[in-house]
Amino acid sequence: MNLKHILKMIKFHKFFALVIILQVTLSMSVVSNSFFLGLKVYKEWSLAEGIVPEELITISAKTYQPGANFQSLLTEDLDELSKIKGVKGVTPINLTPIAAGWPNTIYDSEGENKTSLQTHIFNVDSNGLNVLGLKLIEGRNFNSIDVKYSDGSEQPNVVMLSEAMAEELFSDSDAIGKTIWLAEDSSPVEVIGIYSNFISSQFLAAKGMPYRSILQPKVVWHRENAQSYIIRVEPGTAGSVKNAISDHYAQIVGRTGGRPDSLADVKWQVFFERVGTFLMYMTISALLLIITFCGLIGLINFIVSTRKGQIATRRALGAKVSRIIWEFITENMVITVVGILFGLLFTVVISSMFREFNGLVAADLVYALVVAVVICLLNAIAVTISVRKTVKRQPSELLI
Repeated sequence: MNLKHILKMIKFHKFFALVIILQVTLSMSVVSNSFFLGLKVYKEWSLAEGIVPEELITISAKTYQPGANFQSLLTEDLDELSKIKGVKGVTPINLTPIAAGWPNTIYDSEGENKTSLQTHIFNVDSNGLNVLGLKLIEGRNFNSIDVKYSDGSEQPNVVMLSEAMAEELFSDSDAIGKTIWLAEDSSPVEVIGIYSNFISSQFLAAKGMPYRSILQPKVVWHRENAQSYIIRVEPGTAGSVKNAISDHYAQIVGRTGGRPDSLADVKWQVFFERVGTFLMYMTISALLLIITFCGLIGLINFIVSTRKGQIATRRALGAKVSRIIWEFITENMVITVVGILFGLLFTVVISSMFREFNGLVAADLVYALVVAVVICLLNAIAVTISVRKTVKRQPSELLI
């Protein structure tokens, strides 16, 4: 069957050809993006944390004591928490790794030509690097003199950058000794160290920047009557340490430690919604492919029923069953390819919209091509199922 004849048959059944094209276009665009987004969520979930979540516990110790001395309470908390069996170290912290919220905006210079970057600034004391289990790659760690303890009015003049953050800011030079600005119109701070990467938040992970972070030697002891801590524990002791923390604060009048959580629990909580989204995307993709397959069978069955006379004539002239089936597959494959091309166009458009509004990148062409191959295979199977039964009948039966 030559292309001219195929186009003639498509023109004869143009309404059904248009329906198939629309169905394939919809399936191609929706399934491609669903498949891509689902795999993207899975990849984010599978990223190396850079820390050991099972050995890190986060708590938020609150006080309801009138006239409490928050600086004194901070000192007491660090001392008492360090004494709990199984605890290896404690640091105050303002954000929870893996689950930090809205990112900070920092700048690489002053003036009109400055470049802004998104990251998370974690305030810790001189134990922060070791408590988080991060490796010092270059430079030095914070010392007691670097750390500023205050109600937030006093700012440190040094910071450490994650390896990824240093690469973004100073890709062509050594970051140690360089200065950055943690806010617009703020004083510059000096980079004194580079540490190993860890996931700062799912927000930046979704934007392809999971390992951007900054450590700042700063402890603010009055933060809405609450102080957050990260506690490093011995392997396998997280459960007992969490119970001990809860018991400790339960015995202090006017204090509560909230619910201690390991970062493994935090990761699950943070990504639970995204895992649910992943499953939803995969379910939508599977259902839409099934609907497309069933729809193709129905449409092709109807087209075959209108061409029984043509099939009977071909069979009477000695055409093989496989030959007739292949002609139908070829004819419908041309229609399917047109639908796939439109689907690719809509895939790019939809992906661009997600990229602009949700921080997602455009769908990888490989995923779209995989979906295209799957749709072509479903088309071939649907045609074979629909045509085979009719073509195998005797010509005389087809004319009844």
